[in-house]
Amino acid sequence: MAASAYGPLSPSPPISSPPIACPRPREPPPRFSSPPPRTASMRRRLTGARAAGSSPVQHLIERCMTFGMSMEECMETLSKRADVQPVVTSTVWKELEKENKEFFDKYRQWRSEKGGVSSSR
Repeated sequence: MAASAYGPLSPSPPISSPPIACPRPREPPPRFSSPPPRTASMRRRLTGARAAGSSPVQHLIERCMTFGMSMEECMETLSKRADVQPVVTSTVWKELEKENKEFFDKYRQWRSEKGGVSSSR
């Protein structure tokens, strides 16, 4: 290595590239701190003896319930996201309520304790 007017030459520091901007991950939807009531398996309680005849709408309603939605919120969500007519969602929800009164009573109680505003009826 040759010396310069400024002293001995030293190896230059490695060139660092600027940090790569990564997209921010999407935040998950807000969730309740505790899960909905599950005294027994939700599927078994909601389907009862008709497990083999459960409909896709019923499955979607169960998914809405895991997010703590009321019947109105579920009707709106399924209408927008799954193209299910609100009258179909309402009819299936009411049938499930008739068949599983105890479960829906506990579900409404759980929603009111967790800050759910509207009723699930």
